[in-house]
Amino acid sequence: MTHISYIDHLNQRLGAIESALERERDRLDAAPLEDKVEALTSLSHLQQRHKTVQDRLCKAQRNHAETWSDAHAGFREELDGIADSLERLLTK
Repeated sequence: MTHISYIDHLNQRLGAIESALERERDRLDAAPLEDKVEALTSLSHLQQRHKTVQDRLCKAQRNHAETWSDAHAGFREELDGIADSLERLLTK
């Protein structure tokens, strides 16, 4: 994978996760109050993790990360973790 396609892949994953987070927040807005507290806490944590990865990716791009293959793997693992956590939240 080239440097550009690594970045594109990560940005696509970030976008997909952001969309899923927004859908879950919308779903929770209509949920009964007793279901909201724990789910909103988990969702907020996932949104913060997403923002952290997004910020780190921007910083890596600005710094012209030289080992994009390694960086891509690390970012991909973090995004997989967020996506897996979100999936568990959705199936509760």
